[in-house]
Amino acid sequence: MNAAPHDPANALAQRIHLEGVATQTADHPSIVRMAALRQVRRAWIAATVQGGLMLVAMLAVFAGARDPRLADVDAWLLVDVALVLGLGFGVSRRSRACAVALLVYYVGSKIAAAVEGGAGAVGLLSLLFGYLYWRGVAGPFPLARCVNRALRRWEAS
Repeated sequence: MNAAPHDPANALAQRIHLEGVATQTADHPSIVRMAALRQVRRAWIAATVQGGLMLVAMLAVFAGARDPRLADVDAWLLVDVALVLGLGFGVSRRSRACAVALLVYYVGSKIAAAVEGGAGAVGLLSLLFGYLYWRGVAGPFPLARCVNRALRRWEAS
């Protein structure tokens, strides 16, 4: 059910979303909000870096690079790049669903690579990306709670 454009509750929700959850309350201090925003920022930056690295690897193979580590790169990697970058954009918009989907996709792809025996399935960079995505899942949830509390307080007043 969509609220009318002139609805004050809808206007408040839009203002809170656009201002980056600027509402401060006693039970949700700014330090928690800033930590959550930092986790979200790190997760979408990691997704952008991972998508960029995958795109560079794909372009290197198509340009004729003969590196044996890139032997299993094919055109399907472009779908992976689009998925990672799209989910990363969703995380940057503080979407809880995109954050969870990005983590699940990443863990699933690493499990599939390990089962197939691919090199580098669990390297240091892979662990770093996994950690950043894990922390990225924890970021949007407190932000959503803050928005919901602010809306409930506004409706009660």
